[in-house]
Amino acid sequence: MAEAPMNPMIYIVLREMQSNIKP
Repeated sequence: MAEAPMNPMIYIVLREMQSNIKP
């Protein structure tokens, strides 16, 4: 997570993916 997100969409997708993985 050292790299900064170029676009906000990437950040949102990453956040949603992580949320989905978490119960």
